[in-house]
Amino acid sequence: KLEETIHAQLDVLAQDAPTAPPPPPAPVAAEASFEKLLGCVRNLITSTLPEQVLQVLTEEAEQMGVRAATFDVRGKAAWGASAHGFGASLSEKAFHGLVVPLSQDTPFRQVYETGGHVELKAEGLRRNRNILDKFKPARNEPILLLPIRSAGSVSAIFYADPGGKAAPLPVDGLKILAEFAGAQLDRL
Repeated sequence: KLEETIHAQLDVLAQDAPTAPPPPPAPVAAEASFEKLLGCVRNLITSTLPEQVLQVLTEEAEQMGVRAATFDVRGKAAWGASAHGFGASLSEKAFHGLVVPLSQDTPFRQVYETGGHVELKAEGLRRNRNILDKFKPARNEPILLLPIRSAGSVSAIFYADPGGKAAPLPVDGLKILAEFAGAQLDRL
């Protein structure tokens, strides 16, 4: 039943994606990557509390090699909910004190209002000085902001960056995790 649900969700995501020519067949590494993603999804859908969903999402994203944070949307602001991969430079107390206003013209507001993802560099967060000061993303590293949708709206915002590693962000995998996090929030 679990695998049927996962495959059904992946089929829905694939139908929403623009059609493109299929990539060439990938070797065994792609299968291992898919198995890892499937394990991440399984961990997400076993969460039993909304807070746990956001916690597991950042833990699993960290396992994918990124620094990750979730912000719980309440009213016209997004509040720090969970962060992983930032090390001792970001305490849990400091992170939970982070508030991102959604009334200002920022990438966070764009994600909240459109329900779409935003890819940017550190310069794009200049109006979110508190995020820049706490996360300290490298200047030319990619940053990804994703909506976590539940109950027909954006209920949380997911942040990811590579944390100084030269590796690219696993954008598709992170999008899948964010979708499943929203689906699990709906179930709860």
